[in-house]
Amino acid sequence: MSFFENTRKPVGLGGKIMVSMMNFGHSAMAAWGLRFLQPAPDAIAAMDENDELAGAMDLLQELMLKPNGEAQEIVKTYNVAFTSAEGTDYGRNDNITFSDGNYTLALDIYGEDYKYTKSGTYVVGAEDGYYIDTNINYTYFMKGEEKIGIQSGAMKLNANTETQKYEISMEFILEDGSKVNATYEGEISGKGFAIFDELQIQVNSIEELIRTLPTNGAVDGQCYLKVAFNNWDIEMRLDLRAAAGEKVLPAGTYNVGNDGAVGTLDSKFSNISVYSYGFTSRKFKSGKVEVTKSGEVYTFKIDLTDTEGQRYVCTFTSKVTDMDNPQ
Repeated sequence: MSFFENTRKPVGLGGKIMVSMMNFGHSAMAAWGLRFLQPAPDAIAAMDENDELAGAMDLLQELMLKPNGEAQEIVKTYNVAFTSAEGTDYGRNDNITFSDGNYTLALDIYGEDYKYTKSGTYVVGAEDGYYIDTNINYTYFMKGEEKIGIQSGAMKLNANTETQKYEISMEFILEDGSKVNATYEGEISGKGFAIFDELQIQVNSIEELIRTLPTNGAVDGQCYLKVAFNNWDIEMRLDLRAAAGEKVLPAGTYNVGNDGAVGTLDSKFSNISVYSYGFTSRKFKSGKVEVTKSGEVYTFKIDLTDTEGQRYVCTFTSKVTDMDNPQ
């Protein structure tokens, strides 16, 4: 195949070179011809996010034709790959703000009151289910100082529990008729957005491990522990039940229960707070605490799940203050 046959059917490297040469060579004629273009008074140009005339393929993709072939709508489109996201969690309501340094997108979304934002399709203006509220104070697209409300569209969100990252794609129509096609992949900073079904707690420091008397009074064999570690970021109350007559906590496995039976962790008076994740006084519904001891030193192996489905796993070793004389 000779090089000049690429004028008919460009192939390979030679074809790419030929196409580039033809585009360059024809550009002067195209510019001359455009001087004679007389657009209709109501014509709308297709512009990209940089306020430049969209290319031919963009024009074809955005142009919607009426039956008579006249242009119905050509919209300005912002194609954005956001690089950061931060959020504020209000239970089933989350405020999330995306940014890439040039554009900002803020969304006021409603879903489920869950430990992180759940996977789903969040629809603009819907009245129930997963939806995005349209109040421009909380939901808007911003270019520079210009804030534009969002009219319609949806966000598809996937909370990937394996990578612990969010995978998000969004398509919106703004109040001015322009369009936003946006993506984001990564973490959302802020309490209540970390994706995990099992929280592996690394115990770096133990601030408190003490046996105390519960406010409602102790029963025979009850061992009520207050635990705090990692600079008070994590606090636990563990109501462990041993046999009557036991003066100190014996080694063994204590399964979650609610009737105060021997060998249980009573769920009525046991809880956990993890302040860095916004978890406060969450009670346990299942799991166990395995206790071993060597002299006065105890090792606690925790594997507990709270009533909202969050699992906590950790191990810590220390003496227990006031084990034989709770106050």
